[in-house]
Amino acid sequence: MTFHEALEAVESLPDYQQEDLIELIRKRRLERRREALLEDIKEAQSEYERGECRAGTVEDLMKEIDEGEGLSGVRSVGWRPRKENTV
Repeated sequence: MTFHEALEAVESLPDYQQEDLIELIRKRRLERRREALLEDIKEAQSEYERGECRAGTVEDLMKEIDEGEGLSGVRSVGWRPRKENTV
């Protein structure tokens, strides 16, 4: 089925069914985004456990960059901010 055919099929539905379909698609897209975020979190945790990234503050990262050290071989996407100690 082409996109145009799908659109025509949706337009042939009564308004209430079109609204139901819109809501169903919105909810499914949201669920897929949640699942993708969960996978990103799991991957980041695994990278951290393997030592492929390290925790730190934004200031730590900026200092390291300013000192010309870059990320010392650590992938920048693996860098995760550390929660500040509030005690």
